[in-house]
Amino acid sequence: MPAPLLRSPATRHGAAFAFALAACIASAAGAQPTDADFIAARDAYRAGDSARLERVAPRLHWLKSLGKRGAWALFAAEYPKHGTEDVELACYAAQFESQPGNEGHNDAVDVRRYWFSGQEQPQSCQPLFAAMRAQGTLTSRDIWARLRLAHEAGNFRLAARIASELPPAERPSPRDIERIDRGARAALAKADFRFSSPAGRELALYALDRAATTDAMAAHDAWVKWRTRLPDTDRIYGNLLVAYRAARQLLPDANTWYRDTDGAALTEPQHAWRARAAGQNEDAIRIFGGLATEHHFYGFLAAEALGASVMPLSEPLPPDPAALAAFGARDAVKRVVKLSALDLRPEAQREWVGVVRGLDDEGLLLAAAYAQRNRLYDRSINTADRTQRRHDFGLRYPTPYQTEIESAARQNGLDAALVYGLVRQESRFVSDIVSAAGAVGLMQLMPQTARWVARQTSRAALTTLRLDDVELNIELGAQYLRYVLDKLDGLPVLGAAAYNAGPGRARAWRAPVPLEGAIYVETIPFNETRDYAKKVLANAMFYQAQLGLRYVALKDRLGVVAPRGGAAGIDIGAAPPDAVLPADPSDTPR
Repeated sequence: MPAPLLRSPATRHGAAFAFALAACIASAAGAQPTDADFIAARDAYRAGDSARLERVAPRLHWLKSLGKRGAWALFAAEYPKHGTEDVELACYAAQFESQPGNEGHNDAVDVRRYWFSGQEQPQSCQPLFAAMRAQGTLTSRDIWARLRLAHEAGNFRLAARIASELPPAERPSPRDIERIDRGARAALAKADFRFSSPAGRELALYALDRAATTDAMAAHDAWVKWRTRLPDTDRIYGNLLVAYRAARQLLPDANTWYRDTDGAALTEPQHAWRARAAGQNEDAIRIFGGLATEHHFYGFLAAEALGASVMPLSEPLPPDPAALAAFGARDAVKRVVKLSALDLRPEAQREWVGVVRGLDDEGLLLAAAYAQRNRLYDRSINTADRTQRRHDFGLRYPTPYQTEIESAARQNGLDAALVYGLVRQESRFVSDIVSAAGAVGLMQLMPQTARWVARQTSRAALTTLRLDDVELNIELGAQYLRYVLDKLDGLPVLGAAAYNAGPGRARAWRAPVPLEGAIYVETIPFNETRDYAKKVLANAMFYQAQLGLRYVALKDRLGVVAPRGGAAGIDIGAAPPDAVLPADPSDTPR
């Protein structure tokens, strides 16, 4: 069995080790650790020698259990004082800060951002949410807002639980919710809702979305019979729910129904469908005009609809060696560099969050430039992506490994911009990254897929595949991308979907009729794959500008997807395993 990368059985101690390093570097009183100290600790970590590791590092993985038990004194002694991307741990930290005697805490403001999610949040957040409701900092309006987010995301069970947290006077009865969950279409047809109360109207909208998720046409037929009984804002929101569900189900009437959504707060995909509904009139021009300046998938499509070619303009910072040196001399930045060198990427990421928190555009660009110069491409890209007014697309869309990527693209007849766009989305150019599922390297190849591709090529003689080797990873990944494109009519949108979720799924998701690629991508039922395909194709648009390549419109990259059974089929007997982790089948279709 090839072993692309060494990974320690002591993974459970990784966070503890990272915290020990951060604590050692941050300590002004203690002796400065040498590289030999770091190597000794790393070797203990990788070897799974917990006794030796415990002599070096406190056990950060205790933190969550300490928070669960309310052992706040110990928690305070070990909790890192820098930012964390772990929601569960962040909520335990907020619990600690809310204890009597901890001055200066502002838990309601910090935790509110975790509340507004259509997904379930960790148990550690629940006491904070309860306290915010008791204090009045989480209002019934906020609860209704999250209920909408939950059912829009298809998480109806979560939506029902959120409803139970409303004040008694506004709370729908559990029996009514159960009745809708058992038969939403029947509930819509009966329309036995208390339209005079906000709770009754929200329950009606919940039933509408529940029914429209599986049958938007039937939901619409019931909805139009009583929607005039709702106030304008609720009626427009209901129109939006049923129109978007209809668009997802490829119903021709969706375009007409979107014309009833004026005044609704739309997401980017909903904006795009709303513009499609408007056709070529002044409303469409206005909507496209508002999107055309945005730097994303829908921005490109909107600009092209107006007849424009998008050429992103950068405003980079002038080189300033002194400013870069001063930034690099900061202790927190040193910790990021050291943790990254020791293959502790998650810990380096958490440390970097604190480094860039609160920076303006110029500060973010300086931090991104420093990260890129130190080959911390993931930190550089993510930081440059955060600017609001001043942008540097050279930092957002870097071109490392140019020799290897362009050579592999040439040899396989691939668009170099597409390969770059895929690598950026897969790995952020971190060459030795390994996913939780075992996908490795720049193009996130699963070992079994890499072996299959190698057997079809001149690499068949290799007995061990070092998938963290840049040249080999890109070579095999490009060959696999060429394979799936050849089997799927050469369309980049199908190739991107296949690379993420497997060629069989990309093929099965096609409609019974020819479909614009822009519509096909919206009908992908897996959230992860739908978002992935859009980002890969948008990345390719930026990279063709970065590389000075001929302009190819996004609409042309999307093309027209042949109907199911109409494209070149996948030879199941000869097909390889999926290149990357297939999208989770339990992912809620939207």
